[in-house]
Amino acid sequence: MKKDIYIIGKIVKFYIIFFLIFLVLNYFSKYLVDIVSLLVFHILNLLYSAKLINSTIILPNCSITIVKECSGAFLYAVFLSLLVYAKNIKHILIGLFLLILSFWINILRIVLIGIFLEYRFPKYIHDVVGYLLIVLSVPTLSFLYLKAVGEIK
Repeated sequence: MKKDIYIIGKIVKFYIIFFLIFLVLNYFSKYLVDIVSLLVFHILNLLYSAKLINSTIILPNCSITIVKECSGAFLYAVFLSLLVYAKNIKHILIGLFLLILSFWINILRIVLIGIFLEYRFPKYIHDVVGYLLIVLSVPTLSFLYLKAVGEIK
C-alpha cells in the first residue's frame, strides 16, 4: 500500500512538473519556432535551394511552415519532467542528453517531412512521418531514461 502511494505521488509530481514546464515552453514557443525553423532550413538548404521567410521554408516544389506545435515543446516538457526521477548528477546528464536527442529527432522529423513533400508525396505524409517518429521516440527514450536511473528494473 505504501509503495502504491509512493508511485502515485511520483506520477502526480511528474504531471504537475510537466504541466508547468509545458506552460513555460509554450510561452516561449515563438523562440523555439525560430530556432527549429532556422535549423531545418539550413539542413534542407544543403539538399535544395531553399529560402526562409519568417518560419516558412520555401523549397522548389513545396513550402513548409513551422508552427508552434512543430517546435517540440510538448516533447521537451516530457524529458525535462522525467528529471523528477533524477537522483544524482549522472541521471541529470543522461536526461539532458535524451532531451537534446529528442530535439534533434524533432528536427529530423521536420526535415523528412520536407523531403517527402518536395518529392510530391501526399500531404498526409506529415501525419504519418510526424506521428510515427514521435510515437516511437517518446516511449523509447522515456524507457531508456527510466531504465538508466533505475526506476525500471
